[in-house]
Amino acid sequence: MERLDGSRFLRKKEGQRIFYLLLFCLLMSIVLTINFKTPLIGEDYALSLPYSLSNKSLIEKIPSINSKISKQFLTWNSRIGEQLAIIFLAIDKTIFNFVNTGFFLVFCWLIIIYSTGTLINEYLIKKLLLAVSIVFLTFPEIGQVFFWLTGSTNYLWGIVLILLFLLPYRMFLAGYDLLHSKNILIKTMYLLLGLLAGMTNENTVPAMIFILICSIVWFHFKKKRIPRWYWSGVISFIAGFLVLFLSPSTLIRYSYYKNSRDIPDPSISMLVANIKKIVQVFFESNWPLILICIILFISFYLVFLLSESRKKINHRNIIPIIIFSAGSLISLAPLVFAPYIEERSFLITWFFFAVIIFWFIIELERYYKKIETIAYLAAVITIVLLINIVNIYDRFEQEVNIRHYYILANSQIGVKNLSVDAYQTHDSKYLTTRDNYLENSLHDEVYYGIKSIEIQKKN
Repeated sequence: MERLDGSRFLRKKEGQRIFYLLLFCLLMSIVLTINFKTPLIGEDYALSLPYSLSNKSLIEKIPSINSKISKQFLTWNSRIGEQLAIIFLAIDKTIFNFVNTGFFLVFCWLIIIYSTGTLINEYLIKKLLLAVSIVFLTFPEIGQVFFWLTGSTNYLWGIVLILLFLLPYRMFLAGYDLLHSKNILIKTMYLLLGLLAGMTNENTVPAMIFILICSIVWFHFKKKRIPRWYWSGVISFIAGFLVLFLSPSTLIRYSYYKNSRDIPDPSISMLVANIKKIVQVFFESNWPLILICIILFISFYLVFLLSESRKKINHRNIIPIIIFSAGSLISLAPLVFAPYIEERSFLITWFFFAVIIFWFIIELERYYKKIETIAYLAAVITIVLLINIVNIYDRFEQEVNIRHYYILANSQIGVKNLSVDAYQTHDSKYLTTRDNYLENSLHDEVYYGIKSIEIQKKN
């Protein structure tokens, strides 16, 4: 009888694993579908090669790609994400769709790793379902960082590169040396990763450099041996950031925004006003995440106090989470000097909010097993939400195609001045059309080889 019950239990567990796997495959296939339905948006036109080159082979496009990358790097933006966007906009977008879905999957996997502190996780599929659900149900901005091509290469890919680079540091702070006794090739590739990660972002990178330097000072104070890769990694990270920060394009871009937006020279009053603005924007966009974390903290604290058998908390995980979460908040500081503030600049902060939420849920599950049901319910809600997002992108894709073929038809008969309808799709956290960007620039005109494209505003 016991053997029969054990066999039934194993079959039930296996059935659950298969169910979670099917649910996960459905969810990721919908994410991939949204990528396929995402058309060119805003800055994509600025970073694309002219449409007249679209039928050329990749070999024929290489000189134009190199020229565009050089111009972008030296005269406007040196972020590695900008250069990646140029490359992927010049080739079949199918490749980007799969790569971008892969980066999103790694992003969610990193939420699990940073939360649990282990590279190999039991019930990984179930945990990935939970991580994906946390992202789609709680993040203030989705479309600009996960689906839009230029937004994805700059923010999703950039943050993933930073987090992959920081992963050995996160594990070392928890007492594990991932790069111990690794061969020279792996360590060389890691230094290259540090260089590229340093070139991704102007506000996140310096904040994480500060955290790493503070950790070195702390280890030195505690007389703890610091491995060689720890030092060399920080140096490569700093080197990448210096390439970005000292590039002539950084000064050019800052001067452009300073003049075009009449930004005054830095002063105490201006810095105070910017700090207030950043705090306001941060809390306006992140209050749901903050509220969820507070609710989970109170719930966990009460469960922990009231439980008859208090389970031991792994403090080696909590310390790195606190340290890097603090670093994500410090990344808001450089925005004080930025000419404008965009919500997508908070992506690293959202990531660590997700890490904290994930940690609380996993810890609560140790006391209250029905939390697993909540995770399953969240996955189902996420799938329903994603289906709705597919419909939003499907309608927008049709609008973009109508405008695209209208412009092509008129350009072929020699019309140089066009008027097009503004997109009827409304901006939301799931999709930002960036139509206002095209309205105030000539990038779509250059892309199509048209003298002017006037976008008629919505009534």
